[in-house]
Amino acid sequence: MIFKTIITIIVAFVAIVILIPLILSAVGIDIISGRGGGAQSTELLFRSEDGGEHWSPATFVRERRDPLPAYINDIATHPIATTTLFAATKSAGLWKSEDAGATWRQVRDSAGILDPQSDIYRVVISRSRPDVMYVAAYQESRGKVFRSEDGGKSFHQIYFVGQQKYGIFDIYTPPTDADTVMVATGEGRLLISNDGGKRWRFSKVLRDPLARLAMHPWYGNEGYLMTSKGQVYKTYDTGGSWSDLGLLNRSLRRTSSRVIEHPYTRLSFTTLRPGTARAPVRDALVPDPHHGGVIYRTSNGSIFKSVNGGSSWQPLSTFIDGLGVPVGGVAVHPREPDTLMVTAGQAVYTSKDLGINWSIVPFSSRLPLREVYIHLDSPRIVFIATER
Repeated sequence: MIFKTIITIIVAFVAIVILIPLILSAVGIDIISGRGGGAQSTELLFRSEDGGEHWSPATFVRERRDPLPAYINDIATHPIATTTLFAATKSAGLWKSEDAGATWRQVRDSAGILDPQSDIYRVVISRSRPDVMYVAAYQESRGKVFRSEDGGKSFHQIYFVGQQKYGIFDIYTPPTDADTVMVATGEGRLLISNDGGKRWRFSKVLRDPLARLAMHPWYGNEGYLMTSKGQVYKTYDTGGSWSDLGLLNRSLRRTSSRVIEHPYTRLSFTTLRPGTARAPVRDALVPDPHHGGVIYRTSNGSIFKSVNGGSSWQPLSTFIDGLGVPVGGVAVHPREPDTLMVTAGQAVYTSKDLGINWSIVPFSSRLPLREVYIHLDSPRIVFIATER
């Protein structure tokens, strides 16, 4: 009798501790690893509805066992349905919000072309044909470009790099031509297609990986290309030709004896894999849409400004420098010409006079604040990504 009782207790213990969690996990309620479905507010992404005065964490809604993003690489806004946004994430594919970024759900295309655990580095939406969007993804050990013609319901592949373990880090499509797309790859190639990705031509071929492609938001013929080693090239004819502006660290105007380090010395753009624990911090390169020739960039935790189209740079003098905290991101307000937003440490700084005076909003988060995204059509909505 005692033996049977012991056996019954053991069977009940196994059922409660092992079998029931496995059954719940199979249907999407993962109490083993804490990765089950449901809504989850995280400090991965902060959102403001009043231009940066007040902030709250965005909510990521997971179905079944969808992965939670490790990092937000990019945010794209729909030009007509302004409450619709897409987020490019590390390790969790593409996400979509239909309430101006308050809540997010993972995009599952009809044919399963996008890997739900892929790294998405850039997502761009055509302003002339908003149903057309391009996605730069790293999946199956190589960089790929996908195009959607139905607002993200389905995708088809239009380009992939020739070598494994090389990614695609930037994409651009002009606001007036949805079928023209420019792609910057880790193989050092800048490619252009004028027919939606059916045929491609080389615009620039370099030895070093291409890390940034920054076309001017209003002067569409003007753009900047940056390599992983900090070499910068400029075009005035939408990629038809490029002028070498030299290395960024060589073109800085020295205002002190401080050594200004290379902006990409700690990054490796040829060995990125999905699922790595930490997303690399990509320095910003931001053309000012209101003032011709003005560009901002971050490097080694500091912020710099050029007033001559990138030919030379000087540190942007702010009181942030004296705080001993690194700058994470910078953004120029799309409608207010003199307004800048900068993240540094656990605070966001706003200047209404191009950096002379600053206001500060501290965050309770312990995570470093990184990229700033200002909604192009509803600029009171602002997002800040964090580094986990």
